[in-house]
Amino acid sequence: MLKQRNKLCLAVLLCLACACTNRPKDVLDMRDMTDVLVDIHTLDGVFASTSYNRFKPEERDAYYEAILVKHHITQAQFDSSLLWYSRDPKKFEKVYTRVIDRLTAEEAAVKAGKYHELLPKTSTITRMDLWTDSTRFTLRGDSLSRRPLAFSVADTSLLMGDLYELRFLMRVGTGDSCPGLHTHFNLHYAGGRIDSIYLPLHADSLWRRYTLRLRARQGEKVDSLHGRFFAADSCLCAQQADVDSISLVRWYDPEQQETLRTATRQREAIRTFRYRMFPTPGEGLDFIFHKNRVN
Repeated sequence: MLKQRNKLCLAVLLCLACACTNRPKDVLDMRDMTDVLVDIHTLDGVFASTSYNRFKPEERDAYYEAILVKHHITQAQFDSSLLWYSRDPKKFEKVYTRVIDRLTAEEAAVKAGKYHELLPKTSTITRMDLWTDSTRFTLRGDSLSRRPLAFSVADTSLLMGDLYELRFLMRVGTGDSCPGLHTHFNLHYAGGRIDSIYLPLHADSLWRRYTLRLRARQGEKVDSLHGRFFAADSCLCAQQADVDSISLVRWYDPEQQETLRTATRQREAIRTFRYRMFPTPGEGLDFIFHKNRVN
């Protein structure tokens, strides 16, 4: 009798063990659960920043729902997965160890310049704020074709080698039918050359952070900066676009200012007038100088 009871207890324990180790079909595996939690905690960090802390609860919910859509799961599936893992501390610890490792690695990659060029590690690098207009506005209907949608900054102190960074938050209303929605930032040089950077816009009513960086070419004088927050390939018909937290920053080294300014003046003088030597007709050893204008 005791032997049969022991067998019965062993069978019950095996069933309980199987129940704990066999993952139900509607529960995410460890890899997928890790991916979802990494995105959720990354979004938590975004909302903790000062730029996003004014969001309403319903606006924040839309971003969390977007994570579920991205991973092709439902709220019920995520909730059941979270509950299942919470009942198994060892498995849950393994999942969160992976989550922490991923977030730590991503933080290190960001600090190492994975997404944006790092500024030189020197105490002489100085920040200059170039944006003097309102940092927040709403564009509705045909107002999209008017200021402050587009901007231009002309400053004689802009120099070669400087780094310019345009950052802002923006959301475009759903239902916008304009093709090729984008934002762009241009760097114009005195010689006529233009450097540009474009980023696509998404008409989904979600706030997104846009960062556009351009470093001025060495050897060419900067004339002006131009940009447009909202643009399209063929029309300007957005129902609504909100822009917030605008900043336009110039990073430069003041110690190099005078050197670069002198070099720029010299280059401009050379571009305007250049002396060339030609042999005097009929004489092989004597030369005359012709001042030739260079267009």
